Amino acid sequence: MKSLCKYGLPTENIFEYAALTVLKFEKKWKLKKRKELQERIKQRETTREERKKEERTKKKAEEEALEKERLQTQVNYYYNQ
Repeated sequence: MKSLCKYGLPTENIFEYAALTVLKFEKKWKLKKRKELQERIKQRETTREERKKEERTKKKAEEEALEKERLQTQVNYYYNQ
């Protein structure tokens, strides 16, 4: 619409003008959608990586706690004999 107001009605084939205008709009729309999709994919990947890191940290902490408890049990067993 801006170009129509700025330059007036096309002097050539109006259907060709309309088709070109639609193609330009679709191109911009597809680029915008692609960019949004790439951002969402990147966000999902970072969220997934953070979740995996948290799970690894939690698992490691649980393993360390179990190892500490096992060692404490062994120490108590030796002192009680």
